[in-house]
Amino acid sequence: MVIGLPVDLLVGYRDVTMLMECKNPDSRYGKQGANENQTVFMQTWRGGAVALVDGPEAALRAIGCIK
Repeated sequence: MVIGLPVDLLVGYRDVTMLMECKNPDSRYGKQGANENQTVFMQTWRGGAVALVDGPEAALRAIGCIK
């Protein structure tokens, strides 16, 4: 599910929920990494895992679908 704020995606897979922030390393914005608000959120979030991913393969790796 695309949520947009504070991170891009809410992913559920095999009874595990994970938040994901997507960054395109080829774009000027993506090269900058997480912005200040995203960084604070990821550091203070007390729920499940938050992954910073750069594409579909990284997202699948983060949830354990592929190695």
